[in-house]
Amino acid sequence: MTTLLVAAAFLALAFYQAADRQRVEREEAAARVEQFAQLGAGSLDDAIVQARTLLQSLALNVDPTRSPEANDAVLRRVFGSIPSIFGNLVVLDSAGRNVGTAVSPRSGRTALDLGDRPYIQTARKTGRFTLGLSVKSRSTEGSPWIIPAAQPVRDTVTGAVRAFVIASLRVDSLEVMRLRQQLPEGAIVTLIDSSGLIVARSTDADTWNSRLFPGFKSAALPPDSAVASPLDERERLIGSAMLRTA
Repeated sequence: MTTLLVAAAFLALAFYQAADRQRVEREEAAARVEQFAQLGAGSLDDAIVQARTLLQSLALNVDPTRSPEANDAVLRRVFGSIPSIFGNLVVLDSAGRNVGTAVSPRSGRTALDLGDRPYIQTARKTGRFTLGLSVKSRSTEGSPWIIPAAQPVRDTVTGAVRAFVIASLRVDSLEVMRLRQQLPEGAIVTLIDSSGLIVARSTDADTWNSRLFPGFKSAALPPDSAVASPLDERERLIGSAMLRTA
């Protein structure tokens, strides 16, 4: 399971403010954070369902035995009609070599040979749709952070994996990241997988993405939890929600 963690800075009120006012303001802030975590997890679930549905459909329209240029043409047509949350579409052969891409890297097709990626290896082993940890895009201008999703394509006769289709989700285009502005200033959104690895983070991504979240606990914290964040040691109100789809 994957957890969406929302941490909003909790600023102690001045000593002269009434205790009940402090309690009410804290409860309201905690409720907003918790609600955002639930809504954010729901929006991420929706994006993952979109990616899975897209890849299942794409798997029927690409062929690893065709020329890469022919697969490029198919992928570009599809890419032109899908939401902007997607950064690229890629096809790999059974060995993980690139045989099709909607957006070509400047360094050439081999930059998208992805057979050594852990999420490809997991997809090969399980035969299932698989999400990877966020990485810097090799094909999109500006190298934004992306979350790759892979779907293995099986031979209809032997059942062996004959290809992989991949869609990348742009982290900066995900609704949960765009709506973060509704939270108090300084709030941080973090996506953590079941092992505690940070999949994506709205702040200091270069420092924390793909690293273990210190002291991660898979169980959601109770609402209105104020703890010192292990990432920046600042006291924050924490809201968290589990994703259904990952």
